[in-house]
Amino acid sequence: MATIVYGSHGGMQAQLAMRFVTSGLHMIPLAVNPELITNDSMLNDTGDFIDVDQALAPSADDMRLLTTDLENFFTAHKPASSTVPQSNQQ
Repeated sequence: MATIVYGSHGGMQAQLAMRFVTSGLHMIPLAVNPELITNDSMLNDTGDFIDVDQALAPSADDMRLLTTDLENFFTAHKPASSTVPQSNQQ
């Protein structure tokens, strides 16, 4: 389980709160949980990003690490292949 939080300081308080929640639910945490830093200067008058790629660029490395972490997790926890027995046809 991974969380991605955001805020003007990266969402640190939200990240801490989510750690308590996910721990209480006995979820398996991933090593990477990006914090996206946002501020009003990134948004236009309607609240949309002016340039989302530029705004999120500082978090690009963390997002790549998260992708790798998720791939590794799913590879390690891949369910065993199941075979469906064929019915006896007469």
